[in-house]
Amino acid sequence: MYSLRREYTLTDLLQLAQLPRATYYDRLRRNCKTDKYAELKVFIQETFKKSHETYGYRRIHMVAQKAGYQVSPNTVLRLMGELELASTIYSRHTSGYHSYKGHTGTVNDNLLKQSFTATKPFTVMHTDITQVKLTNQTWGYISAIIDEASREVITIVITDHANLEQLSLTIDDFALKLPIDATPIIHSDQGWQYQHLDLPKCNGTT
Repeated sequence: MYSLRREYTLTDLLQLAQLPRATYYDRLRRNCKTDKYAELKVFIQETFKKSHETYGYRRIHMVAQKAGYQVSPNTVLRLMGELELASTIYSRHTSGYHSYKGHTGTVNDNLLKQSFTATKPFTVMHTDITQVKLTNQTWGYISAIIDEASREVITIVITDHANLEQLSLTIDDFALKLPIDATPIIHSDQGWQYQHLDLPKCNGTT
């Protein structure tokens, strides 16, 4: 609107845009105002880039404080939103990885019926494979087995590919730590890795 004032009167422009005169002058005053966060925005952008785009607003806030910036975490969060900066290190789907591919093998019965109330260790276990983005811009895959009763991570295997070899390593490591008299039910999402006959039976998905 400001650029059209040479050709048209302000009254005509305001009427065409259905904009109150006070609102127009308020916007004009805001546009002329110096951005007090200009220096901080540059610092945030540089810090985010140096972190290989892995830092969230809390980490950047800590770095900013150490650099002498007196600013709240919420302000850093808002500025990162304005700059369209967001960490993707924990994104599980941006590379197109999906563990579920339908019925590609044996689907086991859902024995637990979503009743996760185990109080005795090594009776109900949870397993899953999580994809994470690493600082070198590649992907890593975490295969873990967690005890429902104790919430303890019993087994964890990290590789650069989600495949049967990784799952076999996970099961083998878990077997070494399993008490002799234990007969656990392992709950999974029934992804393609868990549908193979040569693997121990895993409880069905939610």
